[in-house]
Amino acid sequence: MEGFMMKIAVVASNGKASRAIIEELVARGHEVTAFARHENQSAAKHFVQKVILGNH
Repeated sequence: MEGFMMKIAVVASNGKASRAIIEELVARGHEVTAFARHENQSAAKHFVQKVILGNH
């Protein structure tokens, strides 16, 4: 569906696969929130609108 924006949450956003998925989602115009244990470990922190940190 062209022009349809979704809000998407990605859990465990630290890995290579998550980064590739997040990059594609952002390129397609979706609003992405990444969940990660540590901000500096989130591979997606430069692409997403929001990073939510947690260690539980």
